[in-house]
Formats: sequence, structure tokens, C-alpha cells
Amino acid sequence: RTDEADAARARAAATGPRSAWEYLAVGRAKLAAGDAAGAAADLDRALGLDPGSAWANYHRGVAALRLNDPADAAAAFTACLAVAPDVGWCWHNRGLALQAAG
Repeated sequence: RTDEADAARARAAATGPRSAWEYLAVGRAKLAAGDAAGAAADLDRALGLDPGSAWANYHRGVAALRLNDPADAAAAFTACLAVAPDVGWCWHNRGLALQAAG
């Protein structure tokens, strides 16, 4: 089924993401694959379409931490908390980013 899976991924890549949710999904996949820069670009596109997306902001913060940009990460986690103040991981990672920023 690997061939079928590869064909499905190729078709998805050819059509490209069109919505904030799709950019978020692609960004998360790139984060999981270790492509933080690619993930950040897709998550920025998601946020351009839906600036209030808690999860796009959260994952954008994760990408920024992996890119060694703690100030950007703290801003993304702060934006996440503005719309989802009960997300513990945002608080935790915001603290890590603020500590790393000095």
C-alpha cells in the first residue's frame, strides 16, 4: 500500500492547501518530519487566513522554538493563549520561550 499512499500524498501536494486548516495540517506534518522552516511558512499562511487559530499559533510557536527564535515563539504562544487560555502546553512552551529569550 506504500505506492497508494505515495500517490495520495503526491495528489495532495499537486492540489496544494487552500484553507487555514489545510495549511495547519501541512505545517504540522512538516514539523513532524523535522522541517521547521517549511512548517513555519505554512503556519504563517494558515494564520494569514485565520489569525485567531489557537492551534496554528501553537504550532507556529513550536516551529519558532525549533528555529531558535524564542521571541517569535513567545509571541506565537501568547497569541494562542489569547484565544485558548486553558491550553496548558501554550503556557508551558511560552515559559520555555521567555526563558530562552532571556
